[in-house]
Amino acid sequence: MYYCKEKNNFFQGLHPLTLTIYYLTMLIGALVFQHPFQLLILLGVIAINFYNIKSTKIWLSSAKFIFIMFFITTVVNVVFNDLGGTRLYISPSIPVLGIVIVSLENIIFSLIVGLRLLIIYGLFMLYNITVNPDKALSLWARVMPNSSLLISLTTKTLPSLKARLQRIKEIQQVRGVDYNEGSLLKKIVQRIALIKILLYSALEDSFNIGQSIQGRAYGIGKRSCYHNMKLYSKDWIILSTTFATVLFMLYLVVTQTLSFQIYPRTTVLINSPSEIKILFGLVLLLLFPQLLGWRCSKSEDSQ
Repeated sequence: MYYCKEKNNFFQGLHPLTLTIYYLTMLIGALVFQHPFQLLILLGVIAINFYNIKSTKIWLSSAKFIFIMFFITTVVNVVFNDLGGTRLYISPSIPVLGIVIVSLENIIFSLIVGLRLLIIYGLFMLYNITVNPDKALSLWARVMPNSSLLISLTTKTLPSLKARLQRIKEIQQVRGVDYNEGSLLKKIVQRIALIKILLYSALEDSFNIGQSIQGRAYGIGKRSCYHNMKLYSKDWIILSTTFATVLFMLYLVVTQTLSFQIYPRTTVLINSPSEIKILFGLVLLLLFPQLLGWRCSKSEDSQ
C-alpha cells in the first residue's frame, strides 16, 4: 500500500515543507517542460527516490493503469489526429474512421503525454509515502485548516479503503464465495455486494471520525500543535538548492533553451554540446537531495 510508514530514512526525517516544495518543483517541471530528455530526467530522479525509500516495486505495480491510459491516449491520438509532417503509414479508407494517418509527431506527442502521466503519478505517490499526513496537517492547518484536514483525511482514507476491500473479499472467499466463476452478471452482483459492505464500513468510520473531531473541538479557538517541527540545516540546504532549481528551470523556459517542437515536424533533440551540459546541470540540481541523503547515511554508518 502506498501510504506513509515510518522507516527512519533520510526523506522521512525532512520537514514536510521541504518535501512539499521539492516535489512541487518537479511537478512544475513536468508541466512546463516539453523536451523528452528533460522529462526522462524527472522520471529518472523519481525512480531513484523510490529506490532510496525501498518502494520501487510498489510504484511499478501500482502504475499499471498509467500504462493502460497511455495506450488508450496513444490509440485515440493516432486515430483522430492527422497532424504531423512525417507520415509513417496511411491506411485505406475505414468505415466511420476514414483514412488513418500514423505520423512520427503523433507518436512522439503520445510518448510525452505518457511521461508526464508517469511523473505526476509518481510524485503524488512519493508525497503520500514520505510525508506523514499528521505532520502535514499540523503544518498546513495554520494557513488553511479546513482544506488541510480534508486533504489529510483523503490521503489516509483512500489507501485504507483499498486494504479494507481486499480484507472483505478474502473473508467472503473463506465463506465459500468464488469471484472467478459464473457468468459476467453473477460476478457483477457479487462485487456490488462487496461495495455495499465497504460503503457501510466507510460510513461508520466517517461517523466515528466526525465524533472524534467534534470531541477534540477542532476549529474552535486557537489551534494547538501536536508536532513541534522546525527546519534543520539539511532542510535549509535542500530548500536552497530547490530554489536554485526553480530559477534554473525558469531560465530554460524564458530563454527557450532546449526547446523542442513537435508539430508540424519534430526538431532535433540536441543542437549543441552545451545543451548536454545543461541537462547534466539539471540532473545534479534535482539529485542533490539524494546525494545529501547518501552522504548523511554513510556518515551515520561510519559512526
